[in-house]
Amino acid sequence: MSFAERLPAEVWATVFDLCMPEEDEEFSDATTPVKEAYRLAKLYLLRLSKVCSYWHAIVMGTPALWRYIIADTTLWGKSGYSESTLLRLVSVSLQRSQNFPLRIQVALEDDTALGQTSGAKLMALLCPHSTRWRSIYLWHNYPSFELLVTIKNRIPLLETVGLSLQNDQWHERVGMDVFGDAPRLAEFTMTGRADTPLPTFPVRQLHVFGFTNLFTDELAEACTLIGQLDGFTGDQCWIRLDVDDPEIDLDHFPSVSSNTSALQLTLTLPSNRNAATLWERPVLGAILGALTLPSLQYLGLINTVKQRSLLWDHAHFLQFSQRSQFRSTLVEFELNRVLITDVELIECLQHMPALTQLVVADCAPENHALVTDLLVTRLTDTGTPAVTPLVPALNFFSISTLFAFSDGAFIDFMNQRAGRAGAAPFEIKIYWLPVRARPQLSQQLLDLGSALEKGGVLLFTASKDPEYDSVWSFAAAQSSWGPNGSAIA
Repeated sequence: MSFAERLPAEVWATVFDLCMPEEDEEFSDATTPVKEAYRLAKLYLLRLSKVCSYWHAIVMGTPALWRYIIADTTLWGKSGYSESTLLRLVSVSLQRSQNFPLRIQVALEDDTALGQTSGAKLMALLCPHSTRWRSIYLWHNYPSFELLVTIKNRIPLLETVGLSLQNDQWHERVGMDVFGDAPRLAEFTMTGRADTPLPTFPVRQLHVFGFTNLFTDELAEACTLIGQLDGFTGDQCWIRLDVDDPEIDLDHFPSVSSNTSALQLTLTLPSNRNAATLWERPVLGAILGALTLPSLQYLGLINTVKQRSLLWDHAHFLQFSQRSQFRSTLVEFELNRVLITDVELIECLQHMPALTQLVVADCAPENHALVTDLLVTRLTDTGTPAVTPLVPALNFFSISTLFAFSDGAFIDFMNQRAGRAGAAPFEIKIYWLPVRARPQLSQQLLDLGSALEKGGVLLFTASKDPEYDSVWSFAAAQSSWGPNGSAIA
C-alpha cells in the first residue's frame, strides 16, 4: 500500500479542498478568458485526479469538491472554446456535486439582439438546482434573469444572496418576491441603483444587509433605502455611497425613519485634492439631517479615502442623536477618517451613556488628532464625584492614533478601566498610524498592557494600523510635526 493510500479519503479530500486556487473561489479581475475555461473545468482537480487511481477515486467521488460554480460569461467569447463546451463543463460540476449544497457566483451578459445568450443558458442550467443553493451571487448587464422566477419557494438552503444589478429593468422582468420565502437567508447584499425597488426578502431574519450605490446622483434615494429596512435587527447593515458630483443637491433630502438596529454609513468622495468643492460641502450632515433611527444600537461613520478626511457636521449629528434617542439605545459607535475635534466627540459621547464599544481614528493626512489627553482623561473615572466619566459602561476601546496623547494619561485610563470588580476583561486596541507625532508607545505602557492581560482583566493589542499602506512613514511626518510631537503651523 502506498503512502497516499494510508491516509483516509476524507483527509485527502480536505487537503484537496484547501489547495483550491483563489480564482476558483471568487471572482477576480485577474481572470483571463483562458483562466475562465480552466476554472469551469476545475483544472486543478483534474490534475490531482491523474496522480494515481486512489486520488482519482477521491476527486471524482467527493461531491463537496465540486460545490463551487463560478462562471463569468463576459469572458466566454474570447476563451477559445465554444459556448456549448463551456456550458457542458458547468453541467459536469453540477452532476459531480450530486446533492451537495452549492456556492454559486455568476456574471451574466446577454444581448439577444446580437445573438449572445450565454447568460440565459447558464441560468437554465442552474435554476433547476435551486433547492441546493447555499449562496448565490449574480452580476448582470443585460436582463437575462427571467428564469429566476422558477426558484420562488424552491430555495430552502439559501443563506447568502448577492445581487449586482447593472440593469434597472430587473424588478420588471423578474418580479420582486423571488427571495421572499427563504427560511435560512441570513445575508443579503446588493449593488445597483438606489431608485430601483428592493426585492422582497425576510428583513427580520437577516444578520447582514449591505447596499452599494453605483450612481452618485442618487444620494437622497440611497437614504430612503434605509427606511425600507424597518425591523432589521441583525449585526451588520451597511450603506456605501460614492459621491463625486460637486453640484449634488444636499438641500432636499426626504425625512427617513427606520427601526433598524445597525447602520454603517460609508462615504467615498473623490481622492483628488483638487475636488475641494465637494469635500467642503456638508455631505455627511445632509444625510444625518434626514434620518431618525430610534432603535439604533450600532452606528459607524466611515470615510474610505485615505488621502483626505471627511468634513464633520456637529450640529446635525447632535440633532440626529437626540432625535434618535441615542441616550438609551446606542451601544457601539465608530468614526473613521472624519474631521471631528476631541471637544466635539466628548459632547457627542455625553449623549451616549449606554455605549459599550468605541472605535475612533485620528486623521493622518491632516495630522489631526482626535485621541488626545482631553479625550482619554474624560473616559477615565478619576474617582472625583464632581467629574462624571464619559460612557461608564465602556468595555471596548479601539484607536488608530497619531500618538497625540501622553502615555501617562493612557496608563491611568488602562488601570482604571481594567480594575473594575466583577466586570468582564476590558479590551483595548491601539493601532498606530505610520505618520505620527512620536515613534512609539513607552515601554511602561506596553508592559502594563501585558501585565494586565496576564492578570485576566484586560485584552490588549498594540500594532501598526493594518489598513494603511507603507507609503505613510514617520520620516514623512517630520516635515509637519515638531520635535516634541507638537504640530507645526
